[in-house]
Amino acid sequence: MVPNWTRAGAPVVVSGPCANVTGGDYTWYAWPEGSNYELVNGGNTNLVLDMDVSTGRLQVWTATYGNNQKWFVS
Repeated sequence: MVPNWTRAGAPVVVSGPCANVTGGDYTWYAWPEGSNYELVNGGNTNLVLDMDVSTGRLQVWTATYGNNQKWFVS
């Protein structure tokens, strides 16, 4: 998953493996948030993976700790 830009509201795209790219925007950190996680972007750690509730699209956004920014492993 890669944000198109490292700014709030940037859409996130799913990209195939790229052996030449490491770190930055391609890196995500799972930050514990209760029994769920926030996925923090390595290119801009002020941004987390967010689902726009009006469109259902994934984007990066400033952390608001809302349910649309919490993820779980199943």
